[in-house]
Amino acid sequence: DFDGTLIQGDSFIDFFIHTFSIWRIVCCVLYLFPSLCCYFFGMTSKTIMKERFLTFYLDRMQVTKFSQLCQIYSKRLNAIIKKKAIDKLLWHQYNGHRIIIISASIEDWIRPWADQYRVDDLIATKLETLDGCLTGRLLRENCYGIEKVRKFLEKYPNRSEYNLYVYGDGNSDKELLTLADFPFFRIF
Repeated sequence: DFDGTLIQGDSFIDFFIHTFSIWRIVCCVLYLFPSLCCYFFGMTSKTIMKERFLTFYLDRMQVTKFSQLCQIYSKRLNAIIKKKAIDKLLWHQYNGHRIIIISASIEDWIRPWADQYRVDDLIATKLETLDGCLTGRLLRENCYGIEKVRKFLEKYPNRSEYNLYVYGDGNSDKELLTLADFPFFRIF
């Protein structure tokens, strides 16, 4: 897992706070206030709320511009890294283990950071594009909860052929943790 496990907090909210102006954030909160209320009272799903948020910020943004913002943000991620988590990641690399990050956050802003740390694979939520621009919608299902397991097994189906270490910190990781040979919940 990435958010709350490798880094402190949630990169989804952090990305927008550190990428856009405070005025734009205030406008977003005001615009989405009814949807936010529905979400907090369980009347709207996490995925629908996520897409509304993404659409507000990213609809019709050029993919190249978004990629630049993600590159800049990757430097921010180094400031909120958890030392124990990175030490464990480096230990796994030293021991020749394949490193895979699975996250509900957006692949584009995790990728530059993951490349810096020579992560072998990244399974994360992807954004839909149309004619070189973002739409604000998700390309496939949000990589959250059971979807993490489904996407992982899609890429690594022969479960009996490898040992699986899983590190997670929240409810969205529990299904993946149950799949692990060595599950670590909030510990390294």
